[in-house]
Amino acid sequence: MTSIITDPTVVEQTTTTHPKPGVIRYMAPELMLDQGGPSKESDVYSLIMTAYEVRSSQTAQGYH
Repeated sequence: MTSIITDPTVVEQTTTTHPKPGVIRYMAPELMLDQGGPSKESDVYSLIMTAYEVRSSQTAQGYH
């Protein structure tokens, strides 16, 4: 985890022009595609993406 926090190449991509602002890296696919609003499921997705990154010291390479 330390490498992710201190890695200068890791840039957080946030959105402020999107109707649902947030960190793109952790945003659920349905929010990115405007197919739904924030929900418990999208919160769980964000939590799992965060846990994956902490556990593996890597960003997820799937949907994003």
